[in-house]
Amino acid sequence: MKTSSIHVLIISIIIPIVAEAQWTYLGLLNNPVNEFKIDDGWLYAATNNGLFKKQLGNSDTTWSLMGFEETRIFDFIIFSKDSILLCKNINSTPDDTVSLFITYDGGNSWNDFQNGFGVDINSKRCKSMEKGSPGTGAIFARTGSCVARSQDNGVSWELVHGQWDNTSSTSINLFNFYSNGNCWAGGLTGYFQPYLLKSEDFGTSWEFIGPSSFGDNYTVCLLQSIYNADEILIGSSGDMLKSYDGGYTWNISFDFSSDLFFSDLKFSTVEDSLIYLVGNKVNTSLNPNVLVLYGSEDFGETWEPMDSLELPPDQIAVHLEILNEDESEKLFFATSSGVFMFNLPVGINERIVDDPANSGFIYPNPFHSKASIKLYNTKQGDKTLKIYNLKGELVRTEIQHTKDQITIKRNDLTNGVYLYSVHTENGNCYHGKFMVE
Repeated sequence: MKTSSIHVLIISIIIPIVAEAQWTYLGLLNNPVNEFKIDDGWLYAATNNGLFKKQLGNSDTTWSLMGFEETRIFDFIIFSKDSILLCKNINSTPDDTVSLFITYDGGNSWNDFQNGFGVDINSKRCKSMEKGSPGTGAIFARTGSCVARSQDNGVSWELVHGQWDNTSSTSINLFNFYSNGNCWAGGLTGYFQPYLLKSEDFGTSWEFIGPSSFGDNYTVCLLQSIYNADEILIGSSGDMLKSYDGGYTWNISFDFSSDLFFSDLKFSTVEDSLIYLVGNKVNTSLNPNVLVLYGSEDFGETWEPMDSLELPPDQIAVHLEILNEDESEKLFFATSSGVFMFNLPVGINERIVDDPANSGFIYPNPFHSKASIKLYNTKQGDKTLKIYNLKGELVRTEIQHTKDQITIKRNDLTNGVYLYSVHTENGNCYHGKFMVE
């Protein structure tokens, strides 16, 4: 079966009010987004009303429909700008039996692509897909209860966990894959208990972990440390959990408020130690929900609030994607009420410089009362010191006349992590971070 997509433009009339200037509303009003990706200058959104795309750089609210109007799209994989594989909802009608479709012409037409995924109508309901560990060429997909792997871009599939016809035993809602061969999948059992699956051989075999350490929470988002594969963070339906032994035991890593529901975790694209956490403060139906953004630079031991955005009642944030433009980050949030872009304040965007010649050496760090920043390749003259909190807010500016050393006094700085920049008269700029205890 071959279908042709209808290309239309969706223009939102009613624009949500965005309180802060760094937040930009990008459209898809009241259109729940199930999956969201950035690729080769385009934004892609799988929604309950089809697959949409929007060119980066356009700040209006216009999106192009790529196909499957008024159809729930669960997920998609982009092989190229022309080749995209998606999975959609299967309705109860007799002629609707295919969940996988592929386009080779950028969405102008779609071909059914079931090709051995499952053995009957229930097990053929593909719910999500993800590319496997980098360099393997594999992709993974799930039904309601099992995991399948394809090593030929979805042409054929092999079952690697669960049973095709056992549709009620589990509900898998996350996939994570890492270059060291570790793969993760998680969700709820058929008895509404949390669980986690782990593979250490690139997804060939899977081990059941938990759920005794998870309480009543189910896994929503997961990150594995790039420095130590045994350190794992999980954002759950109620807590932020951390493991130091590869996922076998867990502890609450940070005491957030009880009304916070986590939705996504991502590493910064410009600093390996920085993690972004997206959550939702869920209020009553009479009050707006609040999208909250946190940052951590110690892999979840401590978190600092960075910003927040009010959403309409019953609307929540779902996904976070990050765009790196010349070492400056833009954060894109897909929600159940549209898509938003957040421009990181200048204090955040300026803070990362990997070249030691442009970084100041600060000692002691952390410090209690004062610290010194040693500067390199600089001459006697005025130096402008600026200090920012993790929200990017400027908390101090001062000028010091010196050659190669700047002094930071604690004074009114509270405990926490701060970012600094030092600008010299000849145009040099130095960046770094410090902690006050």
